[in-house]
Amino acid sequence: MSKKIDRRKIRTKKLLRQALLELIEEKGVKGVTVSNLTNHADINRGTFYLHYRDVDDLMKQWQEELFTALRSRTQEINLYDFIRFSAKDKPYPVLISILEFIAEQADFLKVLFGPKGDPSFLLKWKQFMRERVTEKLEISQPEEERMLVPREYLITIVISTQLGIIQHWIETGLQHTPEEIATIMTRIAGRGPLATLGLKEGPVHRPVD
Repeated sequence: MSKKIDRRKIRTKKLLRQALLELIEEKGVKGVTVSNLTNHADINRGTFYLHYRDVDDLMKQWQEELFTALRSRTQEINLYDFIRFSAKDKPYPVLISILEFIAEQADFLKVLFGPKGDPSFLLKWKQFMRERVTEKLEISQPEEERMLVPREYLITIVISTQLGIIQHWIETGLQHTPEEIATIMTRIAGRGPLATLGLKEGPVHRPVD
């Protein structure tokens, strides 16, 4: 009996979440109400209130599930391992796993990152990334005086670069595989943007001191 209830609960949540995404694209995140959500999902209001207090609670729970899963996966990142894979020009397996999970959540992320999505979600995502990157850098390199640039600037550029790649990947319909995106991220992180241009030394326009 409990398995039937669990399956019914999973199905109900899936229907509500799909309806939520469709309504956000139509009305914007602030335009979704319990009434039009349950009508769209063909679920009665009583069933909705068995799972959520309101639309904001549905969104909050979904986001918390997402960040909990991401936190578990990013916990496995080891910067020394990342450097070793980068030196071999191979994508970091942990990064592939993270990107595979992000691909599974692409519909949700595309809507929330989009123009009618939740602006606060992007701030939460950036804060999540800042916490994870800061944690990994403090473990791998606690002596800031040995760093070539101030820690806060390095953290900022890592967040901006990775988030930009993820957003573009999602917005363009996941045209590349998680392995390909992991390779792109690994090359940019390991070599820097200028090195990834693949340029050879050309004519010198200005003398280099």
